[in-house]
Amino acid sequence: MRATRKLLLIYSDQCPAAPGPALDIARLSEVLRERGAEVEEVNLNIPPDTLLEKLEGGAMPVVFRVDAKP
Repeated sequence: MRATRKLLLIYSDQCPAAPGPALDIARLSEVLRERGAEVEEVNLNIPPDTLLEKLEGGAMPVVFRVDAKP
């Protein structure tokens, strides 16, 4: 990554509507951090005000639907 990115990985603990390949959010976070990104992970069930504060802080949201947080 050329510039430092601030990413907010948002996941839901609801089961996917259709089965698909699993995603290892912990590994994805690790790789992104190794490349210089600032990464934070949150569950979609956090209070809306908290989520909005994180987004207003300049984080780029990346939303995933997974069975459970690794």
